[in-house]
Amino acid sequence: MAAGRAAFPFRGNRSHPYDQGRDGSPQNRFHGGARYGSHRSETSSGPRPVRSKIPIDPRSPASPRRGEPLFGWILVAAGTAIIVIINGTFYSYGVFFKPLLLDFGWARAELSGPVSLRLLATGVFGIIAGAIVDRGGPRWVVSGGIALLATGYLLTARMTSLWELYLYLGLISGIGMGVPYPVITSVVSRWFTRKRGLAVGIILAGYGIGQVIFPPLTAYLIAAFSSWRTAFVVLGLIVAGVAIPLGFVLKRPPAAAAATAASPGGKSDAAAAKEDRWSFKDSLKTQPLWQIGALYLLFSICLQAIMVHLVPHAIDMGIDPLAASILLTIVGGANAIGRIAGGGLSDRIGTKRTMIISIVLPGLMIPSLIFANSLFWLYAIAAVYGVGYGGLSSTVPKLTSEYYGLHSLGALLGIIQLTFAVGGAIGAPLTGAVYDRTGSYTLAFILLTAFLAMAFVICLGIKPPERMRRF
Repeated sequence: MAAGRAAFPFRGNRSHPYDQGRDGSPQNRFHGGARYGSHRSETSSGPRPVRSKIPIDPRSPASPRRGEPLFGWILVAAGTAIIVIINGTFYSYGVFFKPLLLDFGWARAELSGPVSLRLLATGVFGIIAGAIVDRGGPRWVVSGGIALLATGYLLTARMTSLWELYLYLGLISGIGMGVPYPVITSVVSRWFTRKRGLAVGIILAGYGIGQVIFPPLTAYLIAAFSSWRTAFVVLGLIVAGVAIPLGFVLKRPPAAAAATAASPGGKSDAAAAKEDRWSFKDSLKTQPLWQIGALYLLFSICLQAIMVHLVPHAIDMGIDPLAASILLTIVGGANAIGRIAGGGLSDRIGTKRTMIISIVLPGLMIPSLIFANSLFWLYAIAAVYGVGYGGLSSTVPKLTSEYYGLHSLGALLGIIQLTFAVGGAIGAPLTGAVYDRTGSYTLAFILLTAFLAMAFVICLGIKPPERMRRF
């Protein structure tokens, strides 16, 4: 043992079973001396401690000694701010509706067209943006999309014809709007494991927050400047000056953190990573992806129908238009709460269970509109409906990441966003057509309830893709 202590004087008088080999020669206590050049005799074959071949730095985001990485929460804050601005300006279009009618005298159906075009462009280019970020960094993708959106708003301020409105506000702005949702959600999902649902829920709460902030701000701008054109310029400058710089904050996590977050359970071993690594092509051949898309399409039909026709329904009941307009603010605020609460709840009770609850809530509220006979009940229905809307919106991307991993998550979320856009393009016109036929929203609300019942049944049948037959 003297030889071992002489070779390692820093150990003092302590001895260790790995201080020397069987022949008495000194050896390093880690990997038999191989780490520092072998002091160990070639003939010795004593027991060795088992060590991991891949050392983990305690400072690494993937280290088990740490919680979720701090920079991940910085990304959550930046992503939330971007979503607030992008979605808030989108829902401000209704404020421009009346001024545009007065200035140009176009039909209401013609003025509604850019919204449907923008939704479709958002869905299509969301797939492209998601696929790009799955293979590269998010900074230029997100900032480029935001720049297109800002350009669309600035050009709309100068438009003088209907085709320009469709081109600038419908197509160019729609392409820009298609980028943030799949890219930001995909990137943030790669930074988190245990609190992924909460992180995604906070980001998506920006949809509701933006809906509360920007429509009143837009109305104020139009009144203050007595010009809808100036309001579009201000919105474009806000998007360009605030959201574009925030886009450059986004980045993919280090390899170690990405490996840890690769599997739903936070596993980092190669087997789990391989098991959860679904390619975009293989994912398209599985049934659960299209089930998620189908229920989101059905839900979007109901959502856009309510967002457009809830206030007219209240006014038809004899409620003051100003009081009726507050319904959308309530839906927006409750939506933000529902997204955060739904994301956190999904981390606790499971994503699919939270999704089922989120479908049931609006499924009960829409038929209640038929029987509501006071402003108080309408406010209560709007609040509960908004919570359910937010809960489903936060669980859809989380369930997708749990089923298919993170390898092609951006492109898959683009597919799901497209189904949402198609549903949104259907919902409001369909509800309006039913009202024009019957002179009442009763049949429309019954139809919307049936759509949510179908979404509920589809949700019950969703199972992980490895347990489903591929077709």
